[in-house]
Amino acid sequence: MTPASAFVCLALVFCVAAAAVAADGPADIGSRLQLMVSPALIESMKGVSLKLHPPVPREVVFTLDAPYEGGESGYVMMLKMPDGTFRMYYRAGGETTQEFTALATSKDGIHFERPALGLLEFGGSKQNNLFYKADRKSYGESHNFTPFLDQNPAAKADERWKAVALGWSYLPNGDKARALNALVSPDGINWKLVQQKPVITEGSFDSQNVAFWDPNRKKYACYFRASRNGVRAVNVAWSDDFRKWTPPVMCEYPGEHEHFYTNAIEPYFREPSLYVGFPMRFVPERTSIGVDGRKTDGLSDGVFISSRDGVNFDRTFMEAFIRPGLDPLNWGSAHGNNTPAWGVVQTGLAEMSIYWAEHYLTTPVVRRGTLRLDGFASVNAPYGGGEFVTKPLTFGGKDLVLNVSTSAIGSVQVEVLSADGQPVRGFELAACPPIWGDEIERIVEVDPLTGEILVERTEVVIFPAKHFVTTQERLALAIADIEAEMTAVVAEAARRRGITANVVFEKLQNEAYATPEDHPAVAAFRDASVAVRGAGEVTGFLASCDARLFYHRGRMPTIVFGPGDLLMAHSDIESIQMSDIVTAAKIVARFILSWCGVAR
Repeated sequence: MTPASAFVCLALVFCVAAAAVAADGPADIGSRLQLMVSPALIESMKGVSLKLHPPVPREVVFTLDAPYEGGESGYVMMLKMPDGTFRMYYRAGGETTQEFTALATSKDGIHFERPALGLLEFGGSKQNNLFYKADRKSYGESHNFTPFLDQNPAAKADERWKAVALGWSYLPNGDKARALNALVSPDGINWKLVQQKPVITEGSFDSQNVAFWDPNRKKYACYFRASRNGVRAVNVAWSDDFRKWTPPVMCEYPGEHEHFYTNAIEPYFREPSLYVGFPMRFVPERTSIGVDGRKTDGLSDGVFISSRDGVNFDRTFMEAFIRPGLDPLNWGSAHGNNTPAWGVVQTGLAEMSIYWAEHYLTTPVVRRGTLRLDGFASVNAPYGGGEFVTKPLTFGGKDLVLNVSTSAIGSVQVEVLSADGQPVRGFELAACPPIWGDEIERIVEVDPLTGEILVERTEVVIFPAKHFVTTQERLALAIADIEAEMTAVVAEAARRRGITANVVFEKLQNEAYATPEDHPAVAAFRDASVAVRGAGEVTGFLASCDARLFYHRGRMPTIVFGPGDLLMAHSDIESIQMSDIVTAAKIVARFILSWCGVAR
């Protein structure tokens, strides 16, 4: 590497397993992204180091100042929905008032509103965003109610949402102890307990506990507060059905055991085999702050942890990930201040956001911080440069991509080694043109001048990521602009590599169609949908679809309809719920009966 500061989310020297390898064998990474957040995949480093990238503090996205909220509100959960909108769940109120569970919504993850749910009364009105209240004033389910959208393909429609929350169990001597209740919901708003008895009873449970469908184990995982020799710690348990759970296992991490008040552990959404966590670190022994010695109940900040198995967590970075900063209101009130919300979400093409609590016990706020996509940490080189070598790996896919950021004079190169450390012919360092710039997914190529071909491409097919409806005139202008821009980009890339390229836009020329919204068939289909599911939106999208043949060639009214979420189509998590198929069948059947009639 020439003098640079490089942000890399894969390897510089890529060691490919061949014959002799370690006894436990090479790591099989498939075609998954590999984030450089720990030394787990690194064999050696020379002149480089792992560097933590704390989030950049941005705006306050929500102020907890409603009459039913106040100083003790907190324990935030953030979720990006399949339709691109955002939900924020949180505790409204506290142990000295009345605890509720509340919902806020947003279109962009920045501007949040309180929807009028009309479910719970406060101050003589149900025009609020409250949806759950326990059977007690405080320390019931609403104390730390934390929901999630179930990604289990076998989840029932009326249990598509699940949650864990504080409960109580009764001991043989009549005493009661904190436990964990399980709840389910069809929509994330209307909830019920799965059973009257708690589902997990071994633990402390009095802070935010989290659960999710673990795609690696194909089980539900629950991470919750525990204690290790008087120090707050994290336990994990697993379940096949969200009702019967395994005995808890203590999560391990090397080094000094600090108080982890919360854990905020989740599978990283871009690479679910990597578990990331953002515990709030509680420092109870520091009971004063500032030159005036202002008394506090301790201090707190947020830290970053990661794991490849969900039990053993890496603590390469002992420093703070989220700091109290210059604001004196974030120092002290340590049972809530600087607590990371559960849920990292993507808020831009190259940006993800994490949220945390500030101003606890005054007027609490939720602040957003931004990170580079995949950018929790990186392998970083100083001005003098350096290199690192991965452990032996086996992998699939066709391309090696880097998340890389250099300075104007910096660069990165990649070399592929065999398991015995020898360069693979055609993949030597000299065959890789120096890479500079700032890109989230830079495809690494081998210099064609060496005569070695990494991947021979005869054509590249590019599909649009989103579809919009517009007029034919504007569509024609847009297509012309796209063709001109893409042709220029390809021509420049070909020129730099000394090759020729021909760009063909045949995929953009399929004819569009639109059945009028007021057509009787559309109206009948809308009525059928409303009768079955209570809604019947009529929308359009721009895509290549065989329906155009029925419309143009067959000259018949044509409607595209089917089960599932269009946003998931052709994605790596594409799936359809059986309940959606049944609902769609009912709608089609009702439409046929209405449109065609019934023979008598």
